[in-house]
Amino acid sequence: MPTIFQNKKRVLLGETSKGKLPQYYKNISLGFKTPKEAIEGTYIDKKCPFTGNVSIRGRILSGVVTKMKMQRTIVIRRAYLHYIQKYNRFEKRPPQEHVCAPVSLFQGCTDGRHCHRGRV
Repeated sequence: MPTIFQNKKRVLLGETSKGKLPQYYKNISLGFKTPKEAIEGTYIDKKCPFTGNVSIRGRILSGVVTKMKMQRTIVIRRAYLHYIQKYNRFEKRPPQEHVCAPVSLFQGCTDGRHCHRGRV
């Protein structure tokens, strides 16, 4: 009895006798659209949530990019307050976070731009 594979995966970009195969990409949902660079581009990055094999999980936090001087890492500043019940007051917490991500996600990123981050 032959085996029928109904959910065939799309293959990665490569050359065949018929021409180019389509670029592998996926829709991660969560309110984010797949960028055109991931759909029409030629890069393959296994750590990219749009073209790779990773999924976004947990909370999605937002902030403002403050520095882009490191390789594959940006610094995001989040403004949030932490409530202390004993004193019935709020305190400011250290708001800077270092975010490591693939280079493909930093293409349109500049200092002062609002961005989102999620755990992979």
